[in-house]
Amino acid sequence: MATASSSLLGIFGGSRAKKRHIGDAGSSTVSLDTQLGTGNAGAVSGSGSSAPLNAQQPRSFAQAAGGGPPKRPGPSPPSCPRPQLRRGDPLVEHADYRSMERPAPVTPAPNVLYVDLRSTPLTPEQVLEAAFPVFGKHVLGFQLMAGQKALALVFASEESHSHYLNADIGDTGLKLYPAPSQPVNLLKLTLQGVPFWDTAGVARELPKILHSYGELVFLAPMVTASGWLSDQWHATIARPAGSSALPPEIITLLDEQVIVDIPAQRRYCRHCASSQHIKPSCRQWSRLRSRMHQEAKDLAAVQAAQQQRQQPQQQQEQEQQQQPQTQQQQKQQQHHQQLQQQQQHPQQQQHHLRTPARIPEHWDDNTEAMEDDAPAGGYSAADRFRHATEIVTRAAKDSLSVDPAVVAAAHEYIASVTGTGGGAQ
Repeated sequence: MATASSSLLGIFGGSRAKKRHIGDAGSSTVSLDTQLGTGNAGAVSGSGSSAPLNAQQPRSFAQAAGGGPPKRPGPSPPSCPRPQLRRGDPLVEHADYRSMERPAPVTPAPNVLYVDLRSTPLTPEQVLEAAFPVFGKHVLGFQLMAGQKALALVFASEESHSHYLNADIGDTGLKLYPAPSQPVNLLKLTLQGVPFWDTAGVARELPKILHSYGELVFLAPMVTASGWLSDQWHATIARPAGSSALPPEIITLLDEQVIVDIPAQRRYCRHCASSQHIKPSCRQWSRLRSRMHQEAKDLAAVQAAQQQRQQPQQQQEQEQQQQPQTQQQQKQQQHHQQLQQQQQHPQQQQHHLRTPARIPEHWDDNTEAMEDDAPAGGYSAADRFRHATEIVTRAAKDSLSVDPAVVAAAHEYIASVTGTGGGAQ
């Protein structure tokens, strides 16, 4: 046995390779394949050195920056999806239900016929392109009611409007229809838990239950693609004009509890057992609450932005209101000061005039001519002061016309009266 094993080793490459530890001296460059005794020679043809089997590809910058695992593209599908349903044959249908149910939004335009776009895959533009060769210049224009999914074609005359009433639009399967003579207050309902095993009883008892809220004008079950009935039904009632009464959330139909949902208005929550979400553990209430919080934040942000825009305007208005008041106050203060000065000046002038002033020499010589025309009581101090002022004014215009000594005496007299020169004796 030993001889056979030795011969085999000689055939496949000589003596058996010894195992080496990674930490042994002189084995720093030994590969893992060499350590395990499994060579990788010849794995890659045309190269002198062996290549690793699991070579990593270089990552892009986006991959490196992304880091964690990729996010899910959207919400996960339901674990138990509901089957696809379609509306089955109606059990109750009013004779004019199709006219009642077709959208006819109010418009001020005359001679209008409508096109219902709810049941067609065509776009409004495609419908208009198909209608133009049929009606041509008989139509003036159109109005699109996107919310009601309807088109309103406005005809040029009443004759054209009557001629094309209920006319087909090419091969689209669409027709033109008028607005009802009187608007109908329709309310659509979605019934859950209907006892479909007794369709005749449902058609008989449901109009009686909903009679106090309106007339049942349409009732149809929702069925599968093959035609099996489900417990979800569609119903429509015609309420009185101006009525906004809603049927209860749950009704008893053939001894069964039936949920009454109103699309876009009310939906029954089975978890909360009410149309109002009241349990904190309700997932729908959690989503609704987070949505309400987000709407409140958005509203607060909008209000804050509006306040920031309004603050400069309010400040400008306040400044504009304060400026006239300040100017008016300043004018009032100036006027008050002027009044005070005017009141003080006559008092000072009377005080100076009452004070006996020293009459300088040469003054009598200059006023001798005045004495001839003086009144019986003589000249008053005011007359003398005015005369002195005239002398000073005349000397300022022509210095040679008045004796300098008289001018000096006039200055001295004025100073003695006003108190700006020598004091009064």
